[in-house]
Amino acid sequence: MNTYYPASMPAMAFLFSSLVFAHASHAQTFCYPDGNVIIYSNYDGGFLNINVDEDIPNLKIGITTYEKCEIAISGQYAGNVTEVIYAGYNGSNDHCNPTPPTTSISGAPNATTSVLLYPPVTWTNPNGYYYVICNYSCDSATEQGGCNTPDQIVHYYLTEFGGSLYYHYTQYGCWQGAYDVSNAGNCCIGAEILEPQFSINASFSTINDTLCIKDSLLFFNNSFNSFPGVTYYTWDFGDGSPTEVAVNPSHIYATPGNYTVTLIASNSDGSALDTASIELTLINCFTALNHVFASSGIRFLSNPVSSTCCLVMESRTSADASFRLYDLLGNPVIEDIIPGAVKEWCVSKPMDQLPNGLYYAIVSIDGESHGSKIVLQH
Repeated sequence: MNTYYPASMPAMAFLFSSLVFAHASHAQTFCYPDGNVIIYSNYDGGFLNINVDEDIPNLKIGITTYEKCEIAISGQYAGNVTEVIYAGYNGSNDHCNPTPPTTSISGAPNATTSVLLYPPVTWTNPNGYYYVICNYSCDSATEQGGCNTPDQIVHYYLTEFGGSLYYHYTQYGCWQGAYDVSNAGNCCIGAEILEPQFSINASFSTINDTLCIKDSLLFFNNSFNSFPGVTYYTWDFGDGSPTEVAVNPSHIYATPGNYTVTLIASNSDGSALDTASIELTLINCFTALNHVFASSGIRFLSNPVSSTCCLVMESRTSADASFRLYDLLGNPVIEDIIPGAVKEWCVSKPMDQLPNGLYYAIVSIDGESHGSKIVLQH
């Protein structure tokens, strides 16, 4: 959203306003001695009176505030100003006394002027906001509470103007008095801006690479993204089904076969992405296990299982029961006996040598077999 305002106002009114404000003083700090871009930023806005008392050819001025700001440019060399941009929020909280009626720019007779409401930043920093709205400190390294970091502000105006930075003057409170260009401001970021280092890495896992058809398979997203903003995910399960955008999706495969699952992770503006893939084998898991009933009356104390499998049999007779653990291909990997009348029991044989993954536990008693899936996860 752009709003444009007239570049000038009557000279008499402007001269009067320059006389009623005391001149603000601050430490002199310049970035480039031959720079032609100056920046003013704060949170509270107010009446900003810039006295151009230095002969700087092709001078560009950028101003960012959260609240309304009335900008007046004066001085012997005001005619050197060729462009003025206000980029900020233009909020309506009246923190200054008096408070400007709205954001405006006046007093630069040869300048093009623009009032831009919260344009997108041109420089991403995870400690700053995604739109140009406010800047009140010299700190680029810590979270700015919803405002921009100074490197974001400087990069935005240098991108808009070109040229090089003469100084950047920033504070939190209202503008008060006249600000002489010869007094400079500060140079929070130094004369140079270093490219921030961001990265994105797509990664995911599942419980095993050999799984059962018609089971709901959960995929665990382990992706990493240090870019500002949200991360978007696109999952392709390799079976012709629609893509999925959930963080940790589940999926059911209908037929046996080999499938390639692909995850694409991208940053919020799509400028960076990464891809990860896993090969899966889907099989008919119960083809080797016949006449198995659901585990009615049998409850496993923990699932996933880390090293020892324990279960409770709700209805128990005096007859011994057999316990068998099968892999997904139907091969028995552990066999054990559950003594009669014992209701709570743990497998006596070690399971820590078995690979992680999905298994079937089968308890046979009184001529019936009761089965349950368990996940072994060391």
